[in-house]
Amino acid sequence: GLYYVIDSVGTGPKPTNLCGYVNCTYKGYLPSGKVFDQTTGTNTATFELGGVIEGWSRGLQVAGAGTKMRLYVPASMGYGANGIFNSSTGVYDIPPNSMLIFEVKLIAVSN
Repeated sequence: GLYYVIDSVGTGPKPTNLCGYVNCTYKGYLPSGKVFDQTTGTNTATFELGGVIEGWSRGLQVAGAGTKMRLYVPASMGYGANGIFNSSTGVYDIPPNSMLIFEVKLIAVSN
């Protein structure tokens, strides 16, 4: 199942609606340490909670705005047996059946 570690607890609202949005900074990497996606500098990303992988939609619901956490997402709640294939390079950015690790800072929530 999904594991998470809360590094610092936020006091803002928690995302409770899959149609709601979260604004965050994040870094996603494989257990090998290979980073496959991240926000950079002061940039943030906004996602509809129902439009992300299951590991994010479930994991972020336990956190209030301002929380810093790590999500340990099993393949079944990530990209599963398909992985993410990059047709430009001819290799997988995320290999099939990969566990994913995300460092997330939840900045704002709009339910």
